[in-house]
Amino acid sequence: MIHFVGAGPGAPDLITLRGEKLLKEADLIIYAGSLVNPKLLQVCKEDAKILDSAKMNLDQVIEAMFRAEKKGLNTVRLHTGDPSLYGAIREQMDLLSKEGIAYDITPGVSSFQGAAAALSAEYTLPDISQSLIISRLEGRTGVPENEKLSALASHGSSMAIFLSASDLEGLKEELLKGGTYTEDTPAAIAYKVSWKDEKIIKTTIKDLPEAGRSEGIKKTALILVGDFLKEAPNYQKSKLYDKDFTTGYRAGRKKGISIISFTKKGFELAFRLKNALSGASAPLEVYEESLSEEAKPSLSRKEWINDRFYKREALIFIGATGIAVRMIADLMQSKTTDPAVLVMDEEGRNMIPLISGHLGGANELALKLSELLGANPVITTATDLKGSFAVDLFAKENELKIINPEKIKHVSSKVLEGDSIEIYTDTDLKLKGLPEEGVSLIRGALKEKEVKASSVIISIYKSDLDALKLCPFTAYLGIGCKKGTDKAVIEEVYRDFISEKAIYPNCIRGLASIDLKKEERGILDFAKDHDLPFVTFTRDELMALEGDFTFSQRVLDLTGVDNVCERSAAAYAKKQGFSSEIEIKKYKKNGVTLALALIKEEEVSKKGKLYIIGRGPGSEEDMTFRARKALEASDLICGYSKYLKDLKLIFPHKDFYETGMGRELERCRYALKSAFEDKRRVAMVCSGDAGIYGMSGPILWEAKKYKVSDIEMIPGISASLSGAALLGAPLMNDFVTISLSDIMTPPELIEKRLRAAGMGDLVTVIYNPMSSKRRDHLKKACDILLEYRPEDTVSAYVRNIGREGESYKLLTLFELREADLDMFTTVFIGNKDTRIIDGKMVTLRGYEEKEG
Repeated sequence: MIHFVGAGPGAPDLITLRGEKLLKEADLIIYAGSLVNPKLLQVCKEDAKILDSAKMNLDQVIEAMFRAEKKGLNTVRLHTGDPSLYGAIREQMDLLSKEGIAYDITPGVSSFQGAAAALSAEYTLPDISQSLIISRLEGRTGVPENEKLSALASHGSSMAIFLSASDLEGLKEELLKGGTYTEDTPAAIAYKVSWKDEKIIKTTIKDLPEAGRSEGIKKTALILVGDFLKEAPNYQKSKLYDKDFTTGYRAGRKKGISIISFTKKGFELAFRLKNALSGASAPLEVYEESLSEEAKPSLSRKEWINDRFYKREALIFIGATGIAVRMIADLMQSKTTDPAVLVMDEEGRNMIPLISGHLGGANELALKLSELLGANPVITTATDLKGSFAVDLFAKENELKIINPEKIKHVSSKVLEGDSIEIYTDTDLKLKGLPEEGVSLIRGALKEKEVKASSVIISIYKSDLDALKLCPFTAYLGIGCKKGTDKAVIEEVYRDFISEKAIYPNCIRGLASIDLKKEERGILDFAKDHDLPFVTFTRDELMALEGDFTFSQRVLDLTGVDNVCERSAAAYAKKQGFSSEIEIKKYKKNGVTLALALIKEEEVSKKGKLYIIGRGPGSEEDMTFRARKALEASDLICGYSKYLKDLKLIFPHKDFYETGMGRELERCRYALKSAFEDKRRVAMVCSGDAGIYGMSGPILWEAKKYKVSDIEMIPGISASLSGAALLGAPLMNDFVTISLSDIMTPPELIEKRLRAAGMGDLVTVIYNPMSSKRRDHLKKACDILLEYRPEDTVSAYVRNIGREGESYKLLTLFELREADLDMFTTVFIGNKDTRIIDGKMVTLRGYEEKEG
């Protein structure tokens, strides 16, 4: 038997287990000379015959194989990397097949894979390159005309180029000839990957030849080319692990409702639906095919539905049920991950929930919309028709994660047959939605219970009991660690913790530690990977807690707290309004400590709270610590869409409610209702300071309708202050801020205030200078001020303060008249004492005169 084996790129331990086994058993080894690490041959039998194919031609190699085969010997043909790439094995296999000699192939790790590992690179980055081209420069061995390197380079994909290190000048020429790569496109030379004398040289296409010459590299090297090699490529994150993306194994976080119609009449009904749902806190959109070509969506109907199925909480079809069924048939995965899908006829008479009636909320949405539109809800789920207990709806209502959803049918069938079911739990949580008859709730330890397949178990602990298992969302994880502990260590300890303690990770609501760890990179990365909100507490906050905590003198000496992990877990529960007890005390391993606090019963006197937050000019760094803490404490964040974009990345676990311009009161009312009717912790976010052209006023006005007790206003850095810091010191004396927006303020009042500023020689800061509909407001304001100030009055504007694209420009008041600005620009107009000093705008205050 002839075995073709890939030796891997060089390191002896990169050969596969199968390949090493074949080497150990081989009677004859024909290896690819210096390309194969000789250490690999040390595992061969003492009496094995070893031949170096570098000194042999094809006929000699085949002849050696034939002789071994006639003697009934095992032969290994050992190739470098993987034999399928530039291994010249096809010609060997053809000759063997011609003689009827059996052979097989054991793959190996190719050098292009080893090179990526050495560079810590990924060839296929979304939005950068989704293809890897493996090729070579034409040399003594030609290449097909349509595979010339210049033709392949025209794609701009990631490339791994073999057998070309001897002509890097020619390689450079061919790569640039493709017209897509530039001289600055990143490149790398990977020499003898995974060998002891490995060299990895990062360069560009322009400097590729010189990089090879300076290192003396002419062979045994792989050339990599493409933007995937950039230090910080601007790529999109993979959907595979995106918390918002649903797979067959986990449900993503879906937001919003998408509506699709197929006729003009359906289109009209779609907008009635959209208006009925206008209070939704997430994307709400309508797709309709009969729009004009210019207005049609860029995606086809099928593409649009495929995309929204995995992103939205609900899809509503207006038209025939059959169309909807065919559209989603190949998208459905499971009742725990699929969105709610509903169908409504174009007359608006019937509303039918198709899938995810309970867990996805399709039935609930159908009832709500039917009431709003006067339609007939067509509910077909058996438990709803009979008014019976629905265990999946019960789980959703009580925030219980369904561990084994395939068992739902056992419970539901018993309910529909009229039999009683048992719910066993080792918690003392108050459970909502339990009927007075037909369901028995049994509390206590589960070990002694004899459960049935139709029974339900509610516990954070794993068990082998044959029943439907529901995990309550009731635990807080406390953590402590040595400074600089790597995320991988924390992850390993965490895995051991949940395995040894046999708990479901689904039970954990959040992660907490002492504030000494607020910047601990390993903990921050761990929390991000597990989508866990992470909060910290001061020493005083932790020590003020009452309870039975494990004492450690060493920890007390280091941190001022006798126990970090247990107290932190309990503190987080308390912060969220829960009473708790330490369910799992300090677990210590590899310098990491973990503890679990479990909610004892239910929220203790839960009260709503509303924070009105000035987040500063835009960047995360300009947000105050107090504002950040308030956002961490909130479970709902409200605001103008553009102000929330980056906060969604900073706080991915939070709920968001966003509206556009003109819907400020709607936003305020939703925040107040959520805080003081739904008893939630709500943050209303404003740019700059909430009390300067922000939401503080409207909220306090609307709040009179509520019996409010807890509204906290948190100041932020306003645009006038942050813009002034960029410009220099324009506000060194009395100044005034005036908004040119006439939506709320009459134009004549704005003019009056401008004239007052002009007469008082006040430095004037102008907000909202211009919008798409108000193109001449700034010019009029400048003309008014020019009646009181000279044309060369020092002025300036600052764009996108604290955001991407931040910039400013100094100019005169007369030049400012013609500036083309927008709502995200703040204007500064100096007074008679304003100067330009070393490129900065400075208003003199009088100190200068005293100094002479």
